[in-house]
Amino acid sequence: MSAARARGAWPAPEALVRAQREARARAERVRLVVHQARGRTGASLGRGAGDSVEYEDHRSFVPGDDPRHVDWNAYARSGQWVAKVFRAEVTPAVDLAFDASASMAAWPGKAACALGLFYLALEGARRVAASVRVHVLVGPALETPPLDAVDAGRWLPATPGDDAPPELGRVPWRPGSLRIWVSDLLFVGAPSGHLAPLGRAAGRAAVLVPHAVEESAPEWQGNLTLVDPESGAQRIQRVSPRLLERYHEAYQQHFAALRDAGRRLGIPVARVAAEGDLLAALRTEALPAGVFEPCR
Repeated sequence: MSAARARGAWPAPEALVRAQREARARAERVRLVVHQARGRTGASLGRGAGDSVEYEDHRSFVPGDDPRHVDWNAYARSGQWVAKVFRAEVTPAVDLAFDASASMAAWPGKAACALGLFYLALEGARRVAASVRVHVLVGPALETPPLDAVDAGRWLPATPGDDAPPELGRVPWRPGSLRIWVSDLLFVGAPSGHLAPLGRAAGRAAVLVPHAVEESAPEWQGNLTLVDPESGAQRIQRVSPRLLERYHEAYQQHFAALRDAGRRLGIPVARVAAEGDLLAALRTEALPAGVFEPCR
């Protein structure tokens, strides 16, 4: 997908470290929803029934239930056999994938939004003591940097990749993990084909899509030099009102198809505007989709 912008570049490591500090402050106000991800027995509370000391609900007692789970107070009040439903103790596994294609950094605001989403998800996973793995994709290339390299701001490629779409099928998703993919989804092909790898191995997944107004609602007119942010290819194009209208239609149809594919696969596709405050932008789609939730 073309854009009237030269190829972008990712910020220097020290700027990434600052972005991570900003994410820690944001994580005081919103948190990543990880409680549906299942993993090894551990310290974090999950949604499943288990043997932790806290319980969250009641249900009718049935043959085979542990007698220790009978709520005797409820029985004394109602005469009904009621069992306590306890919250399972699990250590969530979070696999965080980042699309480092050049289009993600085509505009500084979009790059900042993409990094803000990545670090907010990372900090949210850490706050529930999740087991976190980071995967960086540029076309067919896949890197899995250690977390100390991520914390040092040395995890992004030094040069932009080619124009090939990222290959999510190469990511070693862990069974039952929560998969968060940060990507602008600006590549061609069947939408379900791009999203399907996220749903493998019984995991829960979501896509966070940073976007800039320069690409979502451009006001191009006249003779322009269009630059493909992935390949760097340029061409002179006269943009008429009708051509701009066709671009807007194609752009909307592209994301409508991705949302439909996401609904079929059970994978929320939440777009996040690069303009303005990031936490405010999350309220449009990311919070309603259940990717993040306000801290209580």
